Order: sequence, then C-alpha cells, then structure tokens
Amino acid sequence: MAVNALTGPNLLRVGQVLRIPPLEPVGQAPGFKTLPVSELMAGPLDAGFTTSAWLAQ
Repeated sequence: MAVNALTGPNLLRVGQVLRIPPLEPVGQAPGFKTLPVSELMAGPLDAGFTTSAWLAQ
C-alpha cells in the first residue's frame, strides 16, 4: 500500500496506476538445463532416427 500511496486497501480510483513490486528470487537456477527429446527431434527426417543405430556408426 505504501508503494502506491493508498489510504485504504479497499479504495481505488478509476484509471489509477498501481505499482507492483517484483518478487524476491527463491533460489538459483542450476548451471545446466535438461531438454526433452521433443525439443531436439521434431522434423520428418527424425522419424527413422534411432540412437542405437547412430551410436553404431
């Protein structure tokens, strides 16, 4: 309420701009990201791809 200079929590004016403070971070993200296979293989040429055949090359 102090950020928006409100006198009461139940009273707003039409057209009043409210400032919403950002959330505090809850933790750090890991240094890596795991991706689902659907992110890597999505084209028609990938339909016949098999990991075992690729590794055997």
